[in-house]
Amino acid sequence: MSLREHQEEQQKEDFRLLKEYEEKRRCATDPREKRKYHNAILELKQQISDREAEIQSLKEPSLSPQALIEHYLNSDLSQLESADIRNIEQALQSNTLDANMLAQGCRLLRKEKGLDLVINQLDWIYELACIADGSKPRYFLPALKPTGRLASTTWLEALLKQGLPGDYSSSIALTLGAFGVFIPEMIPPLQFLFTNPKYADESRDGALIYLSLMGSSEFISILIKAADIPQSEDYYFYSRGLFGLLLIDNVNLLAEQLRKALPQADLNAYAYGLAGSRDPQGLVLLERMQNHSNERVRTAIKNALNSRWISAPRNANSIVAVEAQGLLAQNQIHQIRSALSLMESSYVNEWKLCFLTSNQHSILEELLIKTLSLGDQIAQRQAIKALCWLMGTTIQEWKSGSGFILGKHPPLWQRRLSSEKIQEVERFLWGQNLDPQTLAEGCLLLTKEQGINSVYSQADWIYEIAVVADGTKARRNLITPKPTGRLASVDWMKKFLGDGFPQEWSCWVAQTLGAFGVFIPEMIRPLTFLFSNPIYTRAERDEALIYLAMIDIPQVAPVMVLAADLILSNNNPQDEYDSSRGLFGLLLLDDVNILAGQMLKNPPDSYMFPYAYGLAGSRDPRGRVLLEQMKKHSNKNIRKAVKAALALPWIY
Repeated sequence: MSLREHQEEQQKEDFRLLKEYEEKRRCATDPREKRKYHNAILELKQQISDREAEIQSLKEPSLSPQALIEHYLNSDLSQLESADIRNIEQALQSNTLDANMLAQGCRLLRKEKGLDLVINQLDWIYELACIADGSKPRYFLPALKPTGRLASTTWLEALLKQGLPGDYSSSIALTLGAFGVFIPEMIPPLQFLFTNPKYADESRDGALIYLSLMGSSEFISILIKAADIPQSEDYYFYSRGLFGLLLIDNVNLLAEQLRKALPQADLNAYAYGLAGSRDPQGLVLLERMQNHSNERVRTAIKNALNSRWISAPRNANSIVAVEAQGLLAQNQIHQIRSALSLMESSYVNEWKLCFLTSNQHSILEELLIKTLSLGDQIAQRQAIKALCWLMGTTIQEWKSGSGFILGKHPPLWQRRLSSEKIQEVERFLWGQNLDPQTLAEGCLLLTKEQGINSVYSQADWIYEIAVVADGTKARRNLITPKPTGRLASVDWMKKFLGDGFPQEWSCWVAQTLGAFGVFIPEMIRPLTFLFSNPIYTRAERDEALIYLAMIDIPQVAPVMVLAADLILSNNNPQDEYDSSRGLFGLLLLDDVNILAGQMLKNPPDSYMFPYAYGLAGSRDPRGRVLLEQMKKHSNKNIRKAVKAALALPWIY
């Protein structure tokens, strides 16, 4: 629809409203109501008059170039017909417009209907972020497609070479880049735009993409400077510097950034960039650096060489595309079978999910959610497991025809489900007599709702407690959990915490309740099982420990005391995880009688001092009293710890 046709349609609507208002004015009995419609009719008639003038001006071939551009700028059309675009181009080539109007007119050209602009061919920033965090390789990004622009851009290129000020020439350069035209004259105005924080991120991101696709040495220097600054100084500039280097895909450059090993640099991102480069030499360079002197470099290389997609064939895109075709089948049962088959296949070859598009991921999620409403219990259990893996819960296994296949890597996807999908999962959990495992896994899924800020994710709790343990911060100043955003009731979960429910599954129900900020005595048994069981990951055990301490009653203390006291039987343990977490749990629990009792056991200084700091900074004023009473204790180690605690700068 052209602008003139659009205005004519609007005019028809104006006449319809006019007739409606006149009828309402005629029928109104209240004088105030009549006056209201009278004024509305006057305004509408003026609008009709103005619109008629605009329609006539659009019909006039003699409309000035500036007036024509202004007409289109004032329209609310998101797309313009080719005929409108030709009119705009004629106006832009009239040599009568100032720099501002030229720049605005060039932006209009990007609205041409049917174009597949370069900037719209991918969600560029999302895709580059996925490359940076190792979700997919750089070679996954497809080559640019033709944009569909058939008209010549020679006159636009000539316009750019006139040397207009940066504010205006950058708009022309963005238009050329959107059309897939890349010439050296675009570099200065696009660099001006990218490095200027007064412009919107969307425009700066466009400049970044086009400059990176050109890969000039001057811009590479800008990207390196951006990527080398601390994130805290300018996160936008830092992240876009990194993304630009990954998009340029120069393996020598990425290897040099990795070797530099700057403290603030994301070395994993550079290693992933090398491992997934379109240039096979990237992997060669990475393997040569495996024995680098810097531990952070070695760790980043190890992570990259163990990425999910490292073993993927170079035609992975086409392999996955074939397997994903069934997701779009006409028959829903066929769609669901395809989704479950793809998930089972992906558990064997984990690289496959890396090559799904964002849209395919969404379709897969939709189908797995739909599976829950079917009567097939086996398919329902498989769907819950698959969703757990896709959302990044702790469940990492899949039951295939040949038995259990364990996920070889920790969760990577970390996606979120909409509130509507979470409600579907919850209805499934309520409405069926489920086996304990499926119910527990389904509960974990509920924590992956969009907008939910689980308690454990609200802070780096282990770090925060470590700060208390070294005396830097008082326990009473430790942050407290904020509301998580979960509004629906969780009472129905509580019945699965009892002795009749297996601990290996009730522990996940307890973890779900803790994530939602619920801390009740019934959670102690399953959380104790999870925390004290070494078969689980340290991250899972840490989360259980935090929730145990937040139940905040003396009954949770024994398991922490037992763990902390392991240090008494082995003053130089090779692995101090259990004893250190016991200490941290007691500091978070903040029971001053227990902390004082721990000091009297005469542990090593690395434990004695934290107990003293815990008493000094406790929320309970009796902690300070107990500390004062031990100032003249017969044990010199206790006296030394008390003296250090009472000398802390925050003590008063």
